[in-house]
Amino acid sequence: MADFRTQVETLLERVSCALVVASRDGDVSPAHAALGELAGALRADPTLSPALDAALTRALSSPDLDALAQEVAAISEAFRSAIAGRAAEDDDISMLEMDPELAGMFMTEAVDHLNSIEALVLQLEQAPGDRRLLNDVFRPFHTIKGNAGALGLARIQEVAHRVENLLDLARSGKHPVGAREIDVILSAVDVLLTMVANVGRRLRGEETESD
Repeated sequence: MADFRTQVETLLERVSCALVVASRDGDVSPAHAALGELAGALRADPTLSPALDAALTRALSSPDLDALAQEVAAISEAFRSAIAGRAAEDDDISMLEMDPELAGMFMTEAVDHLNSIEALVLQLEQAPGDRRLLNDVFRPFHTIKGNAGALGLARIQEVAHRVENLLDLARSGKHPVGAREIDVILSAVDVLLTMVANVGRRLRGEETESD
């Protein structure tokens, strides 16, 4: 990742220099050429975000220097945010790398908890005010949040925590459960399953899926 980051930052610097020249000469074609090299490097990364790809497309087609400069600034910021996110993901698994058995236990238990939720949610859809069902759906998210937090898996902890908060409001009668809330819960299950699977992929040195 360090080599890729260095390559992209070098290309970003080249684009910035080309923009300075363009502001003096009024010719944006050298900036577009440098931007084309940058786009090639970024698009070679299979985890390129749709937002960053869209910014590249807008920049490459922009004839206006000011608009081009704004898009390049957005590309630079999006890239650095993505790199920071990847660094956080790498930090997530540091504890698990030292204890493969613990990693296996966490992933197995998390998947079991998540797989138990769907059937409960289908029941909850028919009886959204059922306190027992709300507690049963709440419990797996609460457990995953606690386990993920203890292992330094901050992103998994955060997603589970958000759904836990929603369910806590429902349990207290402060927020009704409707079709939208059911969709949120089921979507969170899918996201968490992917995130847990990605922990295993990162531990094995494999490419991760988008979550």
